[in-house]
Order: sequence, then C-alpha cells, then structure tokens
Amino acid sequence: MRVTLTDEERAVVEATLRFANLSRIRSTKQVQEIFRRVPLAGQPFRVLPETEWRAFLGDQRELRGWLAEIAERGEAARATVGARVAERLGTIETRITYVAEAVRYAFALSGVQAAYSYGAALILDGRRGLTGRLGRCGWCERFWLELEGKPRRHCNEEHRRAWDQKMAAERMRRWRARRGRSAREGTDKG
Repeated sequence: MRVTLTDEERAVVEATLRFANLSRIRSTKQVQEIFRRVPLAGQPFRVLPETEWRAFLGDQRELRGWLAEIAERGEAARATVGARVAERLGTIETRITYVAEAVRYAFALSGVQAAYSYGAALILDGRRGLTGRLGRCGWCERFWLELEGKPRRHCNEEHRRAWDQKMAAERMRRWRARRGRSAREGTDKG
C-alpha cells in the first residue's frame, strides 16, 4: 500500500514519534517546542507552566501505550486505541470554510494532547498506509515509521545484533525443551 501524507501531516506524525521517543522530559518547553513547530499548530498554542512538566510524563506514557498497541497487537487492540484517539480528537476545534468554489475543513492543534492524538489518528488511518509500517525496536523500544520498503524489527543493525545476542540463550532453552519433549515422546510410544 502506498503511504499518503501531506507535508503538514508528516510533520505531525514525526513530532508525535519524537515525543514518544524522548528519553527524558526535562521541561514543558522541551515538549511544547516539538509540537509548536508543526504547521498545523494553532495560535494560540496551549502551554503549561514550567512547574507542570510532569503532566507530560502521563501524556507520553499514554502515547507510548497507544503506539505499542498499534505496532504489536492485532485489529481488536487497534480498534480500542482508535476509540480512545477518537474521543480526544473530539476536543479539536474545527471550522468549515468555502474558498475558491470548494468546501474546506480548517482546524488547528491547540496543544500537545491534540497534536499527538492527531498524529496517532493519522497512523491508525487505514487509507494512509501507516498502520502496518509502525515499528518498535525490540532492543531500545523506540518507535519509527518505515516509509520505504519492508518494515523491520529493529531500528538499526547494531540493535538487531544486540537483541539476537540477548535472545540466543532463550532460543537455546526453548530448543532444548522441544528436543527433550520429542525424545520423551519417542520413548513413551515405544
């Protein structure tokens, strides 16, 4: 499926993933600047006082949960996330305009929650082709979108090797358990 995003939508999705992948939130300004640069950010953009930076920890936890369900679970989990995202999108203020003989819908993302909710909605939108392209690294747990080629399991080759090394012992344990079970089943039948 072909990926279809406008430049503005791509900026929202990239900002959403950047927020999800922030390793440490240090200030409200740090988070708000990620989304303020997005062309669809409204004026005024709702800002939190510097003392309330911890509120963004909950937002980031929510977003990471949504993205994990989208990337790693089936259709039922995606539908649940979709319902939560739809609720949040209901708070975005929209206008309908008529320009150059065409009806247009205008909206502005008024704050961080509105912006990352819209980003998650774009990822979930089946017509855009992003849902199956969202990945989460098995090693560092960062999220990304693979817009070209086949989606991959790790964000880079170094993380793939580290994951393989970590999982080698687990794979061997499973193999030995299967082999032992096969040997026991063979002697039980005889």
